[in-house]
Amino acid sequence: MDQLDELTEEIGTLESEIDEISANIFELWATGNLSFDDSMALISERDGKNAEITNIRLVQDTLDTWLDDKYKLSINLDDDVSVHYPNSVRIDLAKLNYPNASTIVWGQGNYLALDDADGIRGRRIEIDLNEFWVADPSWEHPVKPLREEFLLEPPGYPDRYTAYELMPIRTWLDRFTPGTEHTLHFNLGSDGTNTKISASLFLVYNNVE
Repeated sequence: MDQLDELTEEIGTLESEIDEISANIFELWATGNLSFDDSMALISERDGKNAEITNIRLVQDTLDTWLDDKYKLSINLDDDVSVHYPNSVRIDLAKLNYPNASTIVWGQGNYLALDDADGIRGRRIEIDLNEFWVADPSWEHPVKPLREEFLLEPPGYPDRYTAYELMPIRTWLDRFTPGTEHTLHFNLGSDGTNTKISASLFLVYNNVE
């Protein structure tokens, strides 16, 4: 995550340098001092910095994919064998030529949480047990959706999220019958990550006369 922040700073520096080059081109042109050779040299320098930004964004995109999977949140009820990944999609990384070709979960953006004074990152996640949407285990996104401004908080859903890419869970409340006990299991992060979850359960009901 530190590397992601450093790359963002590098992009900001390059963008400032590009603006300076563009201003220099305009100033020389306005005063009639812009020769053809100077023009080509400045444009080439500007194009080179734009190419650097493109390469940095590719690295950012790879880190975004990896971090999203590393800090993914899963949930399951009781002793269910399958776990669900809320508000996320599965990506076929083999088609993306990703270094570790496998199917991973992407889209939750938990790693994008803001940090506090102690450097601890955290965010609030709400899951409506009456209906929540999860990554469809039978469908893999062939092209990673774009996370617009994915380095900003709060992270938004990918632009290409549709009901066809996710699966609804709508049966859990029906399983909560009187006189029975149930356990909700939450897991956040992967091996080697230091994570903690605190949860509150709110029951909303109405009386039927």
